Amino acid sequence: MKIVPGLLAGLVGFILLATANGAGYRYGVSDQAAYVPAVVRAENPSAFPRDTIVIDTQGQFFVLDELLAAIGRATGASTEALFFGAYLVAVALVWAGVALIGARLYPSPWLTVALAAVITLRHSIPRTSANSLEPYFHPRLMAFGFGMLAIGALLRRRDWVAVALVGLCAVCHVTTALWFAILIGTALAILDRHWRRAAVASAGIVGVALSIGFSVMAMIFAVGAISGGHFNPAVTLGLVAGRRFSASEALPYIAAQCLGGIAASIVFYVIAAGKSSGFEVGTFASNMYGGPGGYSLLSAFVIEFVLTGLFIFVIMGATSERAPAGFAAIAIGLTLSAIHLMAIPVDNASVNPARSLATAVIALGEPLAQVWLFWVAPILGGVAGGLLGRWLLDE
Repeated sequence: MKIVPGLLAGLVGFILLATANGAGYRYGVSDQAAYVPAVVRAENPSAFPRDTIVIDTQGQFFVLDELLAAIGRATGASTEALFFGAYLVAVALVWAGVALIGARLYPSPWLTVALAAVITLRHSIPRTSANSLEPYFHPRLMAFGFGMLAIGALLRRRDWVAVALVGLCAVCHVTTALWFAILIGTALAILDRHWRRAAVASAGIVGVALSIGFSVMAMIFAVGAISGGHFNPAVTLGLVAGRRFSASEALPYIAAQCLGGIAASIVFYVIAAGKSSGFEVGTFASNMYGGPGGYSLLSAFVIEFVLTGLFIFVIMGATSERAPAGFAAIAIGLTLSAIHLMAIPVDNASVNPARSLATAVIALGEPLAQVWLFWVAPILGGVAGGLLGRWLLDE
């Protein structure tokens, strides 16, 4: 029972020390000037009408502004009170992480106190006087707290808890989460052969997902002004449903998309066939369901329907007149990468009927017999996403 009073006393001391050492943080004013208005606008969309684009662009990178705004609306708390409360919660998370780490590593609680004091110390990143702990609330401070908790969980070999905490870290602040993801991920791969196998297997999936997302992003920047930059029948028909594209032009677009996909598959086939040790077509990276260890038809239909709908909804939102200009291709490309990370283990990720047809006509056999599903599900999902986008975003 003596532990609880000690932790509470330590928390009070930690908050006071962190705040005192952070006083005069050079970039505090500018960071707050960028983030506070995002929270205010989330609570009151009519605020700062002349700076809407700049503030909304800042707010798009975080979800905590919407959460703080919701709390403010529900409780009537002032912006100052919201930020003060969020600051206390964030620093408490950091203290909890320090306590977990210290209890695992050190035989004496005084060494944990020393660790906490070191974390609050002011240090210099050349000429900035930047601090690890900022004396005000920003999403990255809360993300740092979840990251510290993740390290504490890892030291206790609560692996899935550590992964989940890194996920919460990413919800708060993605770039802060990246460093903790590298640290936790590397540690898991070293400590546990099961995680090591998963890391090796997922590395290939991540590479494929990123290459597809970045390729589409680049092509949207390159030819978006010419054709609108959609290379996918589900996108075309989804945009028709969302009243963003003319139905009379849909069929020529879809024909071009399919012919382009088949041409690309032929190019890949010619390259692969030149392997000196020989080459078997196999399924040729086609989209499929069923088979030993595979997912059912229903599973493939649901994931294709849902993820294609999500993809079209993101496209509708990113290309809306109210969206910040110049970011659409980035949002679309990164969303497509995320979709492939989720769908590749299930059915090799389609969300694009032209892509599914292109590989199936090379592989023939079972892939060609199953290709109907990868036309029906993505198109239905795309239409649903287009209708939802028109309802929520345009109307």
